[in-house]
Amino acid sequence: MDSVTKNMAKVIKWLKLKEKNIKVTIDKNDFNFFVWSENLNIWGEGHSEEEAIKNFSKNAEELYCDLEKESEHLGPALRKIWEFFQN
Repeated sequence: MDSVTKNMAKVIKWLKLKEKNIKVTIDKNDFNFFVWSENLNIWGEGHSEEEAIKNFSKNAEELYCDLEKESEHLGPALRKIWEFFQN
């Protein structure tokens, strides 16, 4: 995690995933932490920040694999996410 910017209750961090820096927002409520990526339109949840990041990373890897398998048949929204992974 390279940089951290606090914005009220939310925290913006950069996660490195498969050599790709991904900007995520981390937020929490009374029970859980949430990690969200606007670029990938996915999230992770957990009882700790570390667990939420782990779940987010797993979801991102699953998304990558799914997009890779179907890369020739993606609609515009999923094509945009696939291109984000490729750049």
